[in-house]
Order: sequence, then structure tokens, then C-alpha cells
Amino acid sequence: MRREVLLPRRIRLAILAFLFVIVLGSCGYMLIEGWGFFDSLYMTLISLSTVGFTEVHELSQAGRTLTMLVIVLGIGVGGYAIGTISAFLVGGEVQEIMRGHRRIQMLRRIENHVIICGYGKIGQQAAQDLGMEKQTLIVIDNDPVALALAEESGFMTVEGDATDDNVLSKARVEQAYAILSALSGDHANLVVALTARNINPKIFIVARGSDEDSEKLLMRAGANRVVLPYHIGGKRMASMVLRPDVVDFLDVAFHDEELSLRLEELEIAEDCPWDGKKLMESRIRQESGGAWVMAIKKPGEKMIVNPDINTVLEKGDRLVILGNDEQLGVLKTFSCVKPNL
Repeated sequence: MRREVLLPRRIRLAILAFLFVIVLGSCGYMLIEGWGFFDSLYMTLISLSTVGFTEVHELSQAGRTLTMLVIVLGIGVGGYAIGTISAFLVGGEVQEIMRGHRRIQMLRRIENHVIICGYGKIGQQAAQDLGMEKQTLIVIDNDPVALALAEESGFMTVEGDATDDNVLSKARVEQAYAILSALSGDHANLVVALTARNINPKIFIVARGSDEDSEKLLMRAGANRVVLPYHIGGKRMASMVLRPDVVDFLDVAFHDEELSLRLEELEIAEDCPWDGKKLMESRIRQESGGAWVMAIKKPGEKMIVNPDINTVLEKGDRLVILGNDEQLGVLKTFSCVKPNL
């Protein structure tokens, strides 16, 4: 349980203790002295406040004993309340709770975002890459330490079990564009895929799997894509042995900040002047200053890799384009092309 929950509970406890002393004193005077409710309450309050007013009525020995008890209890409860409230204010808990309220308000307004389930090594890398692309993220994890790391990186967080549909709803899965399930177990990722697909039929789901069998299950559960980390890692290690220079080239091309080459997915939107034109006639490479169409994905068809210049472009086609930030930025300004996100 987090600290911002514990301290308000202590404050509520102090308030309840103070009310208990008031009730104890009022009932005590009514029973011992036979006074009315108002006189008993008044006597209790002036005893607690230690303002030194005279007694409402002459007190019996038992009544004076009760008064001393009320004063002692009042001092104790008052000291506890002052200490608790001071710790609450000086410790920065007010600011922390207000930040929590602001996060809740932001979560209520967010939409078209990406949810990352599990902030382990894979989740952290995915969040870093998506953050660099200015994507709005919400991280779900049940580990407070992991959530603290995510918040330090500027990501919104939801604490809880990602397999719980209530937790997914807190992350506004209904309004999310995509969800990445990077949990450690196949069963957990399977539940996330099933739940997310049931809540939001249009959401794009990427799930982590351990082997080909889990990949099949995850795809049946509703995942659009499945990533097998061990499979990918093994293939990359083999490529480093067989084609080390190719691997080095790809690392430099896609990870060197000076080159900043990357692949982008763009879609030909409605009323695009390229609709019906051949790839050569579209002049994408010339207009962008050097971006290269690496592949074309037509709706319902297989990917066309290294497309022929005579390939006809049509509305709904998705283009996989290689270029630097400047070249891709030029293409994104065309009204006929819209990013995937």
C-alpha cells in the first residue's frame, strides 16, 4: 500500500479519536452530573480547549475526575493530530496526492493512446521507443518500484494486475489505440489479449510469447502481432556469426543519431492524387528528398516487398518507407498521407 493512502488514514484516525473524547466527555457529564446535552458538550469542549472558563455547574468529585480524564485525553489526541498533520504537510504528501488527482484527471481525458502491460526490461524498452515517437503511454504494473521508474520517465501509470479488466478500464482500454502485453508468463499475456479484445474490438494488440505454440494461442485470443524474444534473440546472434557486417550496417543505419534512418508506415488516404497512379508517377522519392518505398501492403493481400515502379497505388494502401526524419516529415505534410497512429 502506498504512502499517500496511509497518512490520510492516520489523519482520519486522529479525527475519530478527537470525536470519541468529545462523545465520552459529553455522555460522562450527562450520566455523572445529570446535566443536559448542551451543558455537557459545552463543558467537554472548554475542557479540551483548556481556555480556563469557569465550570458550567458545580462539579462532584467524580465529575472533576472525568474533567481531568478529558483534559489528559485531549492533550494526547491533540498532540497526535498535530504530529500527524505536520508530517503530512512537511513530508510533501499534499503535493503527492494532488499529483495523483491530476493524474486521475488526465487519465479521464486520454484517448488514442498506447497501454504497456508490464514494465520489465521489454516493457521499458518499448516505452522508451514509443516515447521518442511522442506517443501517449500508460504503464500498468503491480510493482510500485517499476511504476516509480515509469513515472520518473514521464509516463502515466496505473497500479494493478493487467489481467484484471477493472485495471484495464482504469487505463482506458476502451479509448486506447494499442496495447502491448509484455508480462513474463504466456497465460497472463493470453488473458490480457482476450480481455482487451473483448472490451475494445478495434484495439491493436501486441503480445509477448515464449514459443511458437504460445504464438498460435495468442493470435487466436485476439493478438494482432506476437513477439518471441528468445526466437528474435537467437536469430540475431546467428546473423552476427553469418553476416556480421550486415548486422553492423543495420545497427548504424537505424541507431546512429547522425543518420537517423528509420522505417515509417504511411497510408494513402481518401482523395489522394496518388490514388490510381503508378509508384513511379507518384514521385514520392523526389518530393521527399530521398525517401524510399520499401514495401506496399494492400488491404487483404500479402506485403509487396521491393515493389516494382509500375505498381499501382490505391486508397487504403499502406506504404513502408525508409528515410530520415526530414524526409519522412515532408511526406507527413501531404494531405493524401496519414500516419498509422
